[in-house]
Amino acid sequence: MDTVSGLIHMANQIAKNMATMRFDDHPTAVAAHIKRYWTGSMIAKIRAADRSPLSPIALKAVEILDQAAAERAVQAG
Repeated sequence: MDTVSGLIHMANQIAKNMATMRFDDHPTAVAAHIKRYWTGSMIAKIRAADRSPLSPIALKAVEILDQAAAERAVQAG
């Protein structure tokens, strides 16, 4: 399931599940989960997608992924 709608659904489900767990920062935990288990192409697709269907936690997680990608690009020169 790597269609954009499927990825959005999965990100929202991850965020919903992690919201019930004890994390200091839920969006960071969701971003870490996505980075660990999703392929680079899946992450690229959700980063490029319309974000309006994302839950607030999932949205912040994708923004964290954006920031990490921008930092890697700067480091790469």
